[in-house]
Amino acid sequence: MVTRIIAAAILIPLALFIVYTGGWVATVCVLGVGHLILKEYYAMIDHTFSITSSHWLGHSVFACGIIGHYSSINILPHMLYAGLLISVLGILFIELARGQLFAAHRYRVHQIRIPITIAVLLFSLIALRALPHGTLWVCLALALTWLTDSLGLFIGNTMGKQKLAPRISPGKTVAGAVGPLILLTGLVALLHGRIPLPNTIIWMTPIAIVCAQLGDLHESLIKRYCKIKDSSAIIPGHGGVYDRMDSLLFSASALYLCVVLTSL
Repeated sequence: MVTRIIAAAILIPLALFIVYTGGWVATVCVLGVGHLILKEYYAMIDHTFSITSSHWLGHSVFACGIIGHYSSINILPHMLYAGLLISVLGILFIELARGQLFAAHRYRVHQIRIPITIAVLLFSLIALRALPHGTLWVCLALALTWLTDSLGLFIGNTMGKQKLAPRISPGKTVAGAVGPLILLTGLVALLHGRIPLPNTIIWMTPIAIVCAQLGDLHESLIKRYCKIKDSSAIIPGHGGVYDRMDSLLFSASALYLCVVLTSL
């Protein structure tokens, strides 16, 4: 627990600094995080399939995707990226509903789909930052994700009895999912007058919280398939980079879509 708190005390201020700075600094950091996620994911599937393979093509596709999105962010309409994001999230939600990955036993499918999926989801942080009040939107995504994770863990351990999705993640409970949803939505409703964001933040909050939990469940689906506990042990007390980013990928994507679609 001490190690977990120390790691969080270092990573949270660093994340906020990157969000505040924005621009190419944030893009480079997103690239670095994305490559670490890809490395962890490829390690998981290589272990599962007992294959040792070079993944330079996947890393190249991911890098080109992020750089291409960033280069065209002020040229292409937001709705084009929003449509792509909806398509990717739709596939991931269907996988969760089925409780099974598409083409789960095809190694090449994993190699191709993951760089594209990670690039599209991760870019939501850059796209969200580029919107009006972008810094606050990204900070909201971070805060909701971190608090949902922490509150879910605490409430689930103290009050949780009924399992949420035992086939996918046996440790998650209904109380651990509903508790943060109610508490954080109520908190934002109370404070929204002091937050310089539109009143739509009140109904966007529960959507972001639910999507954060779905992101965590989707990674649990992947880890269950690969029969491992953590994507890696790179962050002391927290597991891998993918373990820390899974919820944020979904919550930031959901917030971006909410902001863009309501601005039409």
